[in-house]
This record gives sequence, structure tokens and C-alpha cells, in this order.
Amino acid sequence: MDGKLDQKSTCPLIHGRRSFGELAGTGVDWLRLVVSLKGFWVLLPVLFGVAVVCVGQASGSETQYWKGWNENAAIVIMGATVAVFLVRVVLFRTKCDLVLLMVAVAFLCREIHFEGTTKGVYVAVGIAGAFAWVWRDDILDTLEGRMTFKRVLAGMIWSYFVSIVIQRRFFKHMPFGMSFHEFEQSTHVALEEVTENVAHTMFLLAGLTAFLRSSAPKVGLAEKVENGSVARQ
Repeated sequence: MDGKLDQKSTCPLIHGRRSFGELAGTGVDWLRLVVSLKGFWVLLPVLFGVAVVCVGQASGSETQYWKGWNENAAIVIMGATVAVFLVRVVLFRTKCDLVLLMVAVAFLCREIHFEGTTKGVYVAVGIAGAFAWVWRDDILDTLEGRMTFKRVLAGMIWSYFVSIVIQRRFFKHMPFGMSFHEFEQSTHVALEEVTENVAHTMFLLAGLTAFLRSSAPKVGLAEKVENGSVARQ
């Protein structure tokens, strides 16, 4: 099973080839990829973004004005991300790339501020998540052995998580004192925009790293060999 779009999926809605225990084990293995000397760096960019905003605010920079250019940058970054995954879908036709393309298009529409996309993005991501669940075995087969791609995907998910926590103003209700809450009040908009753009950048980076030899789908060459279409060296 190679996760190609033109093949029939043997993955039922609930019971796939992998048991829930195997899926849990896959999650643990993925976590180990990130919590390692080679992988921990994917957790740092969004924290660096938070630090930049905090230092800027502390040094007197008017971070509330960062919103405008960050919104423009987000459109450019997500536009590039959509283009990258569209190319990947055309070239490789994997279900993993298709799901990521669906998410990228939803995020781009939200950044352009089409009517209804503020709440619609959650519906779109939910639909993409449903497809990912149905195709989970094929997607995991596609990701097999692609360490760099998986690490960057994990960093992307982590970055979006941090951005959502800031967007929902989780720390607003924490008992950290009045000075902290005043600081949070003055920086949360800039923090949200910057961390979201970091997450978008990680999304784009994921698409680019997927083209690396160590991350490229292994099935393409195997199919060419089987069909006798590989040129002799």
C-alpha cells in the first residue's frame, strides 16, 4: 500500500490495518523523533517568535502595529504553501499530500478573509481530519522512513498549538499578577500574528522538505522498476 490517490483504499472507516495500540506506538515513535538531538529544533521557531514580540514590547516597540504586515505576509506564505502541495499532489498523487493541500487551502482562504472562513476553517480542517482518519493507514505508509518530513510536520503542529493557545488568551486567566496581565493585553495581538506566521512557515517548510531524497515517496521508483520504465544508468 503506497497511499496513491488512484488506488482503492482498503482502510475501513473505523478498523484499519493498524490497531489502536499500533497507532499509539506510532505516535510515541513520532514524539521520540522530535524529543531528540536531531529533532528538538522544530520546537524552537515559535518560541523564538514569542521572544521577539516580548523583547520588542519591553524595548518600547509598538507591537500593536505589527498586525498589518504580518497579515500580508501570511497570505504570501500560505499562497506558496498551497502551490507547493498542489505540485506534490500532481507529481506524487499521495493521500497525505492531498490532506495537507486541503488544510493549506483552508488556511489561505482564512488569511484572505473570505466571508465565512473565520469559522469555516474549523469545518474544513475537520473534513480534512476525517479524510486523514479514513486514509490513516495509507498516510502512515507514505510517511514511513521520512524522518525529516515527520519532524517538520510535528513542529508545524506544535507551532499552531502555541498560536491557538495565544489566540484563545489562555494566560489571561492565569494568576500571574496585574503587571503580567497588562503585558499580555498589550502583546497578545502581535503574539498571535507572529506565532501564526511561524506556524505557516513551518507548514511551507514541511512541503519543501518533502521533496528531499530522504523524504520522497519510495513508491515512485518501485513502480517504474516494475513497469520497466527506469532508464539504465
